[in-house]
Amino acid sequence: MKTIFKLSILLFVVLLGFASCNDDDDNQSAADILTISTSESSIVLDQGNRNETAITFKWNKGQDRGPGTSITYCFEMDIANNDFQTAIPLEELGPDVFERSFTVRELNSLILNYWKKAANEPITLEAKVIARVEADKFIKPEISKVTITVQPYFISSMPIYIIGDATPAGWNIAGAIKMTEIEPGVKYSYKGTFTQGEYRFIEGRESDVPTYEQGNSQTSLVFVEKGKDSYNNFKIEKSGKYEIIIDLVKGIHESEYYPEYERIFMVGDATPNGWDINSAFEFTWTKGTDEFVYEGLLSTGRMKFPLEERSWFTSFLMPMTTVETDLSKTQMQVVPTGGVDNQWEITEAAFYRITLNLEKKTIIFEKYGELIYPKYKRIFMVGDATPNGWDIDTAYEFKWQINTSLFVFEGYLNPGEMKFPLEERSWFTSFLMPMENRQEDLSNTAMQEIPTGGVDNKWIITNATAGNYKLTLDVEKMTIKFEKK
Repeated sequence: MKTIFKLSILLFVVLLGFASCNDDDDNQSAADILTISTSESSIVLDQGNRNETAITFKWNKGQDRGPGTSITYCFEMDIANNDFQTAIPLEELGPDVFERSFTVRELNSLILNYWKKAANEPITLEAKVIARVEADKFIKPEISKVTITVQPYFISSMPIYIIGDATPAGWNIAGAIKMTEIEPGVKYSYKGTFTQGEYRFIEGRESDVPTYEQGNSQTSLVFVEKGKDSYNNFKIEKSGKYEIIIDLVKGIHESEYYPEYERIFMVGDATPNGWDINSAFEFTWTKGTDEFVYEGLLSTGRMKFPLEERSWFTSFLMPMTTVETDLSKTQMQVVPTGGVDNQWEITEAAFYRITLNLEKKTIIFEKYGELIYPKYKRIFMVGDATPNGWDIDTAYEFKWQINTSLFVFEGYLNPGEMKFPLEERSWFTSFLMPMENRQEDLSNTAMQEIPTGGVDNKWIITNATAGNYKLTLDVEKMTIKFEKK
């Protein structure tokens, strides 16, 4: 008896599922009265009319299913004879909506970009309306379909301009700023300095209409064909650098604030990549703010921060004094090329979080971890098998796995030889080497430390074993592990 009850419940749940808007039943009962229609059976789209309505699908009210029921109308559209397998996302329109319109621009974009069909070639579309019945039991929905032939156009480039007292051009239509066309006739961007004020978009420098204003939110873009007494302009609350991106087809407006300097690097022996300006480590920008953050290891040593580019010939962020060792002092300054050479000095190696605020010109150091070093602090690799060959001054460095005895290299190993200098890029230092000279067996995990003047054993990478590897050195166990990728 329990089994029969459970099966009955399961059947009821399954039947309820059939009542969704996604009903694909093509059969209409004799009682169906729902009919979808269009005024045209064939249309040719024209970019010159891009903002006008291309087609309106209309339908009548579905049949009343009696007390305690209601109807919700759903709409789908796809390439004809495709069983709605590549339909646009199904739209639930509500109980009192009896039409769905598409502008010329919207319909053209769907055909070219969504369905990936060619311009200037007619294509037949199929639209479907579903009258979903809301009831305490399953009632088969009414469905009606209609087809229409549409010829899309090739989207030509067209200018869009930005005007407003928030922009450098002000409300001067003739001086409106031309935006960068990202996608012809569809997507545009402008990046520049804005002041507190308002702005909107126009299609030419002769008139302020047609125009595009703000919709019901800051991200909504609405087309306005004819002039009116006032517009719902977009607003800039905080002066600064912004990037504005608009999508005319989707009706989307995006704005993102940028700080005065968009990239900040760190250079110095306290930083991860030392004094090599070409590999200066970059801070992470917190999007939409004036803050940049670094989280990681700082060694003992000095540092300063190049702005915008990895170069000595650029402005730098520096402390207020020649050598600043007091990390509780938060003030910093922008120093142009040729100015003073102030630097921060890190006296205690540790994990730090550095937060820079360009608007306030402040720096905050937060130490959040102590280091526990293994017996070696740095390990390099040298040899024609390694990325930088036999040049000891550029010997490639293994990456220490913080607070472990492991050092890791991931990259390509060429046919050739290699050995590993310890602590410094120098021939006059100890090396890690295999137990035997010309060690080709990469499954042999043993390695040893050889002091200056000792044997000159090397690992050998052959033509057969060359490739991408992960090398893991364990300096506590004195082992090496080769993992070919």
